[in-house]
Amino acid sequence: IIRDAAEKDPAAIAELLRPFAEAKIVLARNEDDIRHYLANFTVAEAGGEVVGCVAVRSFDNSLFEVRSLAVRTDFQKSGVGGKLVRYDMEKLDRRCSGKFRLFTLTLVPDFFEKIGNQATTFFCQDAFGDFRPGVKQGRGEQGVAAFRLVGSVHHPTDLRPGQGGGTHGAEPDGD
Repeated sequence: IIRDAAEKDPAAIAELLRPFAEAKIVLARNEDDIRHYLANFTVAEAGGEVVGCVAVRSFDNSLFEVRSLAVRTDFQKSGVGGKLVRYDMEKLDRRCSGKFRLFTLTLVPDFFEKIGNQATTFFCQDAFGDFRPGVKQGRGEQGVAAFRLVGSVHHPTDLRPGQGGGTHGAEPDGD
C-alpha cells in the first residue's frame, strides 16, 4: 500500500534511509527532521512495515523536488520506487490542477529513465570529485542527473517482494 506518512512512521523512515545515507546515496535524516517534514513524506507499506519512502519538497511557485527516495533491499526491482513517485505526482496534479514542475537530482538516472522521464541535464564527476555538465556515456556512469518528471500516474494498491518492474532501491535524497 502506498500512503501518506503518518505520526507512527518517522522511526521506520529513518531506519530505512540509514544504510542509503551511510552509502552516500541520500542525505542522512534523523527522526526529528523527518517528523518536522512528515507532511512531505509518502511511504510504501507491506505486511505492516515501511518498505519504501519518498519526500517531495515545495519551493513555492508550483516547483517541487523529489527527495529521500529509498526502497528496502528485499523490495527493490519490484516497482515500489516508481509507485511512490507516481503517487506523489498524482497528489501534485490534484493539488495544483496539473500546473506544477517536479524535478529531482539523482545518482541513479536509470531509475527515472525507466519510469518514463528524460534527463534534462547530466553532471559527470571529474577526477577531482567535482561535478560538471556532461553527457551520459552509458549505464552506471557516476554522475548526477537532473530530471524534469513527467508522465502518467496511477494508484498502486499491492506491494510484494519481487513483483512488478524496475526500481534501483535508493534514488534521490532528502529535504
